[in-house]
Amino acid sequence: MSKVQSGLLFIGIAVLVNLGGRLLPALPPGSQNIGYAGFVVVLMLGSLVFGLFGLFRLISGLLQKKPKDG
Repeated sequence: MSKVQSGLLFIGIAVLVNLGGRLLPALPPGSQNIGYAGFVVVLMLGSLVFGLFGLFRLISGLLQKKPKDG
């Protein structure tokens, strides 16, 4: 898998994790506690890390591509 493809994959994973972190607070209020809030924070920080790493992989992959002779 090239750097561009893996970068796009990481960005896609970050979007899905972020979506999951945003949808979890919609659970019934009785199931929410401090551990639950910590889990949501970990999900949101994880999506940030995945997104930044994916962006780095995507940019570095695009910068290292050689132009095609044409």
